[in-house]
Amino acid sequence: MLGDNLKVLRTIADASVQLIYIDPPFNTGGDQRRESIRAVRDAGGDRVGFGQQRYRIERLGERAYRDEFDYYLGFLEP
Repeated sequence: MLGDNLKVLRTIADASVQLIYIDPPFNTGGDQRRESIRAVRDAGGDRVGFGQQRYRIERLGERAYRDEFDYYLGFLEP
């Protein structure tokens, strides 16, 4: 089955499922990166936001990890 999880789960009979695959995909084996940013009001900024105000983005940092876990299925099973 594919769809919004809450709507779909309500249609499935109790105790009829052995595994549910959750999304977004986890344990992909790829590198995951998350960048922290801050939007600062700036008349010369390259982004337009609420009330047509212009903003520039300041990059504050980045975190990264390898999305690969040996214990992944054991973590999901309970």
